[in-house]
Amino acid sequence: MQQDAAQSRYHTLLALSVSARLFMVSSSDLVTLFVCWQLLTWSLSLLNHNYGHGPTANSAFRIFITLRIGDVAFLAGIALAYRLYGSLQFAEMFQAAAADTSVFDLGLASLRGSTAVLLLVFLGAMCKSAQFPLHLWLPDSLFAPTPVSGLLHAGLINGGGLLLNRLAPLYSLSSPTLHLVFVVSLVTTVFGTAMMLAQNDIKKALAYSTIRANGFHDHGVRGWCLLDGRLPPGGPRALQGHALPQLR
Repeated sequence: MQQDAAQSRYHTLLALSVSARLFMVSSSDLVTLFVCWQLLTWSLSLLNHNYGHGPTANSAFRIFITLRIGDVAFLAGIALAYRLYGSLQFAEMFQAAAADTSVFDLGLASLRGSTAVLLLVFLGAMCKSAQFPLHLWLPDSLFAPTPVSGLLHAGLINGGGLLLNRLAPLYSLSSPTLHLVFVVSLVTTVFGTAMMLAQNDIKKALAYSTIRANGFHDHGVRGWCLLDGRLPPGGPRALQGHALPQLR
């Protein structure tokens, strides 16, 4: 990149991505988290997509559509949470959700309000964290410079796990959503491991390794919720399981 004419643009977007990630981690409400979520997505998209390169341009549309589906679902979950709980501050929302008894009648079945909110939020997390079957955008987005790919794997992809961890007290109120998280993360872990072992391209192997690791992280979230918010013993092991394969 030494002779690249757009170095100032590159470093500006890289700094914006890191800043958005830091603000997202420190946010205390869903609105701030969602705004930083969007900033991180768009800045990394601009860094990652070189429209002068054929394969990158061909994958850009798939990535855009997949991430927008997740963003729409996440935004719908935020709107529904505000309608049910009257606040989007995490502490106030958790208290209101514990006392909420609202139920949506779907005709053949009924759905608790908290379950509806969490299903929408989980769909957003699935897209962001490349969970099966919404994982296809990640292996197609690896033509960027190595620092961008590293930030993509360490920053953007883990956003879904961060979202689930921040809402763990809500997830503990919805057994059906926890079971769905378990099934999706289990399938993602097994699938990601199998695909990683079958790759002969180092960046695609890294992509499927990241997909597999996010499956482990979601297992950790489920364990956290089942322990009523206490730190799960499997948490450090999940971090080790993510770190050790990268030493290959």
